[in-house]
Amino acid sequence: MAIQDVHQLNVVGSVANEFVECIMHFQQSGSESATPAADSLALCNGFQATFETAFLAMVPDDFELAGYKAKRVNNTGGPSAVLVRGGQIGTVGADSFTSAVGPCIIANYYKEHAAKPRWATGRIFVPGAAEGLLQENLWQAPVPANCAAFAALLMNSFAALAWTYGVYHKATVAPKPITEEFFYAPTLIQLSAKPGVQRRRLLPTL
Repeated sequence: MAIQDVHQLNVVGSVANEFVECIMHFQQSGSESATPAADSLALCNGFQATFETAFLAMVPDDFELAGYKAKRVNNTGGPSAVLVRGGQIGTVGADSFTSAVGPCIIANYYKEHAAKPRWATGRIFVPGAAEGLLQENLWQAPVPANCAAFAALLMNSFAALAWTYGVYHKATVAPKPITEEFFYAPTLIQLSAKPGVQRRRLLPTL
C-alpha cells in the first residue's frame, strides 16, 4: 500500500554522559520526493524550531542535546541528514537519577488495517528521570504540564512541508504474506500514568 513519504527523526543526546536517543516518525505532505536528503534536513530544522524548547523542558538538567538525525524510511528510503545542536541542555529543574526511566508519552490511534482492527498506542520514551520529580511512581510538577505542552505541539503539523507526527507500521496482511506499510495519525497524545522504562538504557555503555 503506497503512502506518503515517512521520515524517522532521532533526537540524539546524553544524560549524565550516557548516550540516549528519542525516536519519532513524521509523514510528509508529498510522496516519493526526489530530494529525500533535503527533506530530512528540513524536518530536523523544523523540529528544532518548533519543538526543541518544549523537549528540553521535559528532560533533566544534565541532559545535553547533541542534535538531530533524520532519514526517509519508505518509498526507496534516503540518506541521513544531521543537524548538530551541541550545548543545549535540559531545563526541567533538577539533575537525573537515572537515564533508563523517564516520562512515556503515548499516542492513541486506531489500527484499522489490522486483521482484527483495534485501538493501539505509539510511545515516545523521554530520556531521564530528574531527582525529586518521580515520587511513588507519580510524576511531580512541572513534568506533567511540560509533557502536555510537548504533546499538544505534536498534534499539529508544522513547517513548510506540513510534517505530521504519527506511528509508522509495517504489517504482513492476508490473504498471502505481503508486507504493507501504514501511517497512523494519533487521535490523542498524552503522558502515560506509568513511567517509561527502556531496557537498552539499563545496560552499561562500555
